[in-house]
Amino acid sequence: MFMKIELNVSRLKEIYKVCSAALDTKHEKEPMRFIHLENKNGVLCAFASDGYAAVETKTQVQEKEHFVCLLPVVQIPKSAEQVSIQILNGMMDISFSNGVKYTQRAVPPGLYMDVSLVNRSFERDQQKYEIAVDPKLLMRALKGFCDKKEAVVLRFGTEKEPILIDSFVPSRGKAEVREDKRMLLLPVRLNYKEANQKLSERTF
Repeated sequence: MFMKIELNVSRLKEIYKVCSAALDTKHEKEPMRFIHLENKNGVLCAFASDGYAAVETKTQVQEKEHFVCLLPVVQIPKSAEQVSIQILNGMMDISFSNGVKYTQRAVPPGLYMDVSLVNRSFERDQQKYEIAVDPKLLMRALKGFCDKKEAVVLRFGTEKEPILIDSFVPSRGKAEVREDKRMLLLPVRLNYKEANQKLSERTF
């Protein structure tokens, strides 16, 4: 079976960047080492998951023909502007416009991830409410919770209340929330005056 799709290198870079948040190229399960790339009627969807997190990005492309593959992460040459991804006879060619080419075995379709259940979780109508946070502030907040033996608990009140971040450590066969390390993260739409008022009204 022959399949082919062409992309701008800038678009491929964006796919790699977004999917890196949930991609484990050394995962023991082969499908999770790759990006699930699928084109349906000109909507190109890239999906990645390491089993704990999942990320998806969509973009419009000119090609309308169906295309699906598990895309590996390859080094993108600096001088290339276009990339062609081609699958034929069980082999995948990733060819850049400057002549750089990668050839490897294409992952068989039988090993592709079933992303339908995850896709339903991405649908907006499944969410009760939305909370907007500054990604830089969220990353900075989580740096304080870097112990390998702990996780974090994110507590949400409403979309207008601060997010409470607690440390989470398994203890004696069950999970216990530690209160010696806590943090509040304000939603983008909430100023500090409103936050103080909300905090005075709320018991965590």
